Amino acid sequence: MRKKHLFAKVLPVLLSLLLGLRITASHVQAGAEFLVNQHLTYHFEENGNCHVNYQITLKNKLSRIYATQYAVTFSGNNIKNIAVFNQEGEEIKFETKQPQRGLTTITVHFPEKVVGKNKEQSFNIQYQTADYARKEGQIWRITTPKINNLTEIDSLILSIEVPLSFGKLSFISPKNYQYRQEGNLQVIQFNKEALSEKEIMAVFGESQTFAFRLKYYLKNDEKREKEALVALPPDTGYQKIYLHQISPQPKDVVLDKDGNWLAVFSILPEEEINILVEGKAQISATPSSPPLETDINSYLKSETYWEADDPEIKQKAQELKTVEKIYQFVVQHLSYDTQRVEEGKIERWGAKKVLSSPDHAICSEFTDLFIALARAAGIPAREINGYAYSDNPQLLPLSINADVLHSWPEFWDKKEKVWRQVDPTWENTSHIDYFNKMDMTHLAFVIHGQDSRQPAPAGAYRQPNSKEKSVAVVFSSPEKETLSSPQINIDIKPQILPGKKEKGTLTVYNPGPTALYHLKLTIEGKKLSFKKEETITALPPFGQKTVSFEIANPYRFIGKNSVSLIASLENEKGQTLKEEKIPLTLMPIVSLENLPQLSLVLAGLLFFFSLLIAIVKIKKRK
Repeated sequence: MRKKHLFAKVLPVLLSLLLGLRITASHVQAGAEFLVNQHLTYHFEENGNCHVNYQITLKNKLSRIYATQYAVTFSGNNIKNIAVFNQEGEEIKFETKQPQRGLTTITVHFPEKVVGKNKEQSFNIQYQTADYARKEGQIWRITTPKINNLTEIDSLILSIEVPLSFGKLSFISPKNYQYRQEGNLQVIQFNKEALSEKEIMAVFGESQTFAFRLKYYLKNDEKREKEALVALPPDTGYQKIYLHQISPQPKDVVLDKDGNWLAVFSILPEEEINILVEGKAQISATPSSPPLETDINSYLKSETYWEADDPEIKQKAQELKTVEKIYQFVVQHLSYDTQRVEEGKIERWGAKKVLSSPDHAICSEFTDLFIALARAAGIPAREINGYAYSDNPQLLPLSINADVLHSWPEFWDKKEKVWRQVDPTWENTSHIDYFNKMDMTHLAFVIHGQDSRQPAPAGAYRQPNSKEKSVAVVFSSPEKETLSSPQINIDIKPQILPGKKEKGTLTVYNPGPTALYHLKLTIEGKKLSFKKEETITALPPFGQKTVSFEIANPYRFIGKNSVSLIASLENEKGQTLKEEKIPLTLMPIVSLENLPQLSLVLAGLLFFFSLLIAIVKIKKRK
C-alpha cells in the first residue's frame, strides 16, 4: 500500500499597522494541525529605526502532517534587510510579495521535513523599518502592527525595546503590560491575553507643544456700536496656554463659568474685523487640578443634546452606573459613519437620537451620549471642542466643521479632584484605549458645560463662503517658563481738597503671555490712614481688572500733607509681582502759599465788622 503524506500550508495571522490598511486574516489551519508559538521583538534605535524579529516555533499536533511553508504578511512602506534563519542561524529560502500597497508578504520554504507528533520547527524572520516610530514635536509615538486572529496562536509574547532617550512612557494602549528598564532600554511586554486584538500604541515624553494661529471674522450688521466675544484657547487641567498676540487687541479678556477665555471687541456700525491670535499650548498626558474652582453639581443638569432626564437615557445610566461602563457602552454601541462627514451631513443629533440610531454617529454623538449618560448616572461631565492631531482621519476622525475640529468629553474624577478627558470616538475607530490615558494630541479650544452649544470654538468665526483655513496648528518647541509681568495703573487726582472724598480707580492689566491666578491686590497709604484688599481670581492674557476706591482728606487748618498711595500685587505664594507708588497731597484749609491772600481777606473782614459796629453805635446814640 502506498504511504500518503498530508502537507499543510501554514498561513500565519496577518498584521496591519495602526496607521495602515486594516486586513481580515485568511483561513488558518495551524490551530487544528500545529501549535504556533511566537515571540515578537521590536527593537528601536535612537533615530527611530526598528529592528523586528519574529521568533516562531511550529509544533506538530499530528504524526503524519508537517509544514512545508509559512507566510507572514506585515505592513510598512519601507521594509528592508529581510532575512530568515533557522535555529542554527543558517539562512532559509524565502520569497517576498507586495499584494497591496503598504503590505509585504514573506513566504518561508522549509528545506527539511519535520515529521512526527510533537516535533518542533523554529525559525526567525527579521527585517528593518522606519515606519513604526515617529518623532512628533516633543514626543515619540510608536505603533506596532495589530495581530489579528489571536485565537489561532497558542502562545505569544510581544516585546518593545525603546531607548531611555525617548523619554518617559506617558501613554500606552492596551493597558495590561509589563514594564522594566534594562540598561539604557525601556522594555514593554505584552502576552496574548493582554493584546485582545487591540492596537498597540506607546507615547514617550512628558509634554507636547503646539503652536497655533487662529483667525476670527466679525461683522456688525447693526446701525449701532456693539460688543462681540470670541473664544480663545483656555488653560485647563491638561494644557497651559501662552498667548503671544491678539491683533487688533481686545478691550478685555474675561472668563465664563466654565473657565473659557473670551476676548471682548467693540465693533462700529457695519464694521468688519479680522482678528489674528497666535500662541502656544503645552499639553500634558496627566491632568492636574483645574486652574479655577467651579460648581461641580452644575454639570449634572439636562441640556440640549444632553437629555439626562430622558426616561430611556436614565434607565440605561442606572444599568451601567460607573463611568467606565458608560464609556465602553458608547464605544461598543455606536458606529462611526464616515459617509456623513464626507457628504457634509455633520448636523448635531444629540444623545437621545443617536441612542436609537447608533449606526450613523460622528464625534459629537459619541460625546453627547457619553455626557448625557454620565450626568444621568450622577457623574459630572462636559464637552471639549478643539483640535486633535491625526495623520490618518480614517482611524482617528475629525468632524466638527470645515476646519476639521474634533469633539470629546471629560468627566469629574471625584477621588483625584480633576477633570479627566476621554475619547470614545477614537477608541471606536482605532481600538486604542482612550479611557485610561490621553496621548497629548488634543488641544482644547472651548469648554461646553453650562451650555451645550456656546461659546463657539475657533474655526467657527468664518467669513461667509470663504474657503480660507482659519485654524493652523503645528508642532513646536517648548515655551520658556516665563511668568506674565502685570501692569498697575492708578487714576486719581494728585491733590485732594480738605473735607472731601476723592474717588479713584486702579486697573491691573496682564500683557501676557500666561494667565495669572489667585492674586492678592493691596492698596494702602503711607502717612495716610487707608487700606483696601482685593482678590483677583483669574486674569487671562490681555485681560484687566479695575478696582474703585475713595481717599478721604480730613479737615486740616494749616499746612499741606504729602502722602503716598502704594499698590502691590502678590501671587498665591506670597511673591510680589508688581508694586506701584503714586504721591498725593492732602490740601489744608490754610497753606503757606495762600497766607498773604488770606491775610488781606481777614483784614477786609475785620474792617467790615468794625465799620458795622460803628454804625450800630451811632444809631443807638440818636
